[in-house]
Amino acid sequence: MGHGLCALGVWRMIGLSRMRVFRAGADKRPRVRAWPKAAVVQRRIPKEWERVAVPTGAINGFDVLDVDTKNGATEWYWQHFEAMPRTRMQVTESGGYHVFFRHAQGMGCSTSRVAPGVDVKADGGYVIDWAREGLPVANAGLLAEWPEWLLAFAVPQREHVLPLPIDGTRSSPIDGQRPVAQRAVDDGPGGDAYAIGRRLAMLPLRHGQKGVERLFEALGIAPTRQGYARIENLRRQVERPPSGKRNEILFFVACRFAEMVAEGEVKADRIIDLLRHECWANGLRKEPGGEREMMATIASAFGTVERQLAGAWRQSNGGPGIGANE
Repeated sequence: MGHGLCALGVWRMIGLSRMRVFRAGADKRPRVRAWPKAAVVQRRIPKEWERVAVPTGAINGFDVLDVDTKNGATEWYWQHFEAMPRTRMQVTESGGYHVFFRHAQGMGCSTSRVAPGVDVKADGGYVIDWAREGLPVANAGLLAEWPEWLLAFAVPQREHVLPLPIDGTRSSPIDGQRPVAQRAVDDGPGGDAYAIGRRLAMLPLRHGQKGVERLFEALGIAPTRQGYARIENLRRQVERPPSGKRNEILFFVACRFAEMVAEGEVKADRIIDLLRHECWANGLRKEPGGEREMMATIASAFGTVERQLAGAWRQSNGGPGIGANE
């Protein structure tokens, strides 16, 4: 498709006949000021437009799952492909994918919350119309609803407190008969993962649930929705990580679980039990030094979330921060 025409006909196939667009440059950046307001319906796209940018979210009625080529994102997508509904998908300039869904109320943009390298473009975001640049489009005439399991990661809404659906005393072949939750490894001056997890779990009691929610909002962390599905998806990422991404995925997943601990959604020791079990399944704990490496990664992730929350608390209250008296 040449540069003189936008793929507006393709958009009309999925019922989006009045698509609002705006001009972007070859670098994908807007060439107009205040682009959310500047986006208008175009019958024909001016030839001088280097790229056509299409706002996402309620303005045009669709959201996009933006799958990058980095951080194992494309591997994550194909691992979950069978669970995706048939819907419009376009290849991006970098070789990644844009997967389109009907706009879900309350959906906002997020970066790597679904998985490393998997972003969400919704209210306040935009994507480039790569079909206009001649790149492939699949299922051009389809626009599906977000699948429920994916909404558990993407929509910033809170549901309810969840018990973790695993046995908290589960042990693995190297644990003997002792409950996993009793095995702590000292990983530095910040405390081991269990100690940091206990501090995170105290936040709702110290500062109130509303106070924690305000910290999450300040950090752009979306509260948990559909927690069981979210736990299961995170667990699977640790169990079957892309090649060479085992520690990176473990850190990412442990950060997300730390946020759930701080919300009061799950208990820290049972989360650590779950991660230890999956790290046995993926082989990390079977390697020399794997137990200590795993616990150090979990402690680092928990500590990262704790520091982020402490920083947000200091900024909003001018005090010494969360956990200062520990």
